[in-house]
Amino acid sequence: MGIRHLIYSFTAVVCISANLAVAQDLFVDFETGSDANSGLSKETPWQHAPGDPNAGSKAGSYKLRAGDVVNFKGGSEYFGQIFVPAGGSETQPVTYRGNGWGKERAILSGAKELKTAFKPCASASDCYNNPNWKKLFKSSLEDDVNPFTPMFLSKERVWIAREPNQPDPFWFDDYEHYNVVGGDGAASVMGRDYITLGSGLDNTDESNWWNARIAVWMKPNLVLLTEVTGIDKTTGTIKFNPPGNDPYTDRESYYALFNRPSDVDQPGEYFIDNEAGQILIWPENPGAMANSRLYINELPAGFNINGQSNLVIEGFHIKHYFGDHDGWASGTAIINSEHPVRNITIRDNYIDHLRSVEGIGAIQLHKAQNVIVSNNTITNSQKSSGIRFGYSKDIIIRDNVIHKIGRTGIRLIETENIQVTGNTLSDILGVHGNGMSVYLKNKTILVAENMFDNVPFAFTYHGTGNIDEANSMWLLSNIFLGRVRSWGSQFGSMHFLHNMMLAEVEPGKSIQIPGEEPSTIIKNNIIDGLIVAPAPEDWVFSHNIYSGLSWLQSSKYGWSLEPGGDINKGIPDEVWGFFSKKQANVARGMGDNIYDLLPVDQFKAYDFSYWKEARPIGPRVITSP
Repeated sequence: MGIRHLIYSFTAVVCISANLAVAQDLFVDFETGSDANSGLSKETPWQHAPGDPNAGSKAGSYKLRAGDVVNFKGGSEYFGQIFVPAGGSETQPVTYRGNGWGKERAILSGAKELKTAFKPCASASDCYNNPNWKKLFKSSLEDDVNPFTPMFLSKERVWIAREPNQPDPFWFDDYEHYNVVGGDGAASVMGRDYITLGSGLDNTDESNWWNARIAVWMKPNLVLLTEVTGIDKTTGTIKFNPPGNDPYTDRESYYALFNRPSDVDQPGEYFIDNEAGQILIWPENPGAMANSRLYINELPAGFNINGQSNLVIEGFHIKHYFGDHDGWASGTAIINSEHPVRNITIRDNYIDHLRSVEGIGAIQLHKAQNVIVSNNTITNSQKSSGIRFGYSKDIIIRDNVIHKIGRTGIRLIETENIQVTGNTLSDILGVHGNGMSVYLKNKTILVAENMFDNVPFAFTYHGTGNIDEANSMWLLSNIFLGRVRSWGSQFGSMHFLHNMMLAEVEPGKSIQIPGEEPSTIIKNNIIDGLIVAPAPEDWVFSHNIYSGLSWLQSSKYGWSLEPGGDINKGIPDEVWGFFSKKQANVARGMGDNIYDLLPVDQFKAYDFSYWKEARPIGPRVITSP
């Protein structure tokens, strides 16, 4: 054998060996690990994971390879953020796992502990002349703190002082509980950068306003936060930095004040004075203040997928990320940059206590393909959306729980071939807090067997004005306890099949669709009122039961009950009774067979076999909220 042949053979063996590098289990324990360890066993874990900017030594230099699994120790709280440095292959993804080592989930946290030394207020003058000074504590702060960052005292949420107090301070933008300004005949008025209240301005000292913020409700239906720049007691005027929007002049408007020392008037509230470097707080448990620890949400994101494909993120408890950062990728648990990604699985994560400024999703991916988001819980996150996809295709969003968030639960913009099934969305009450929204260029969307509970706008959608760009959506066997609205703009080939729609906040108006929407089929639903004026000729109505009628459902406006339809105001109670008490099905008639209308070929991962036969009107399964 020649020397040249030996060299070629040796080179080929080396290349094959490199390509077949064995995937490894890697171990991370933030509390006891060291980046100088090998990271290859539970006994020698790293402190930081590959992709954490703070990772050093062997942890920082390790190159992830296809099939690697990065195991985080369960119950250990990891303070940091991860910019995923590499993905795997289609058959061997890289996995970040939070539930494979120990009985508990690993915790990924963006919190930061503030150095504090709380002392009781010595007098009213010692604590900004607050009349509750005997119940207050104060501490110096080393750095400036955004007053709106979520703050936790001994792991319990505390809230920025406000006026007026909200029934639930989580909903800081609940303007229905704000102060009223303007309206017909009112002496008060809101401008772009001021509110004049006249004698309605409180008589507190000017220093009470030095750190104040104001929330104003302005066009177009937005609650905007900005800094108070001063007051004029002569005219009763509050001046503020203009947020850039116009006030309403044809109706009442609303405002609330935040972060004034005088408004610390109940347990669990605080005030931040960044000029003096000080915090004032009324604790729920004064006796524990000597050993208390104060945390704020600090880092912008838990995982930044960073344009990497072939990746699994599973089993974590992700919390305490904040959106007060430059750029849009902040206040989120898992996000992708603008680089395209493929073959991503995000499953079985528990996500809470996020705070977004721009409504960023707790899970947000753009330019993604072949993604599964399943069995995640997203909850208690202010101003945050739940799951957002944009410019993406071939996505499955299933069996997630989204509860008590400030913005939209699931949002799709410019997507194709999306399956949204088996999700539960509840208590989404913030401004623009829709249950699910499908906007602009979207094609081939299946929304099936989801529950929307206590969501005033349960489902909203609109197109672009061009049905070639926005078409083909199926709402199948969902429960919408909230309004379903089309905002128009020509969304073509829309199917409402076997849903239950009850607008609890607007009885008799559960569905509202502009008459110009083309090719809409409404079959086998339970509907509390339908507003369509007039329905085009290509619409199909069949076998719907109406528990209420809208003002347009009258012969005066040309409406008549469709074939197989019925009016039964008591049917919602009967249906709940059927499912909760397992009674015989006496409540609902049989619907028309819909199998030929279903996108069986487009959604192979969803089982449509139940619908091969005609089924009772209304949803397949109803779980009482």
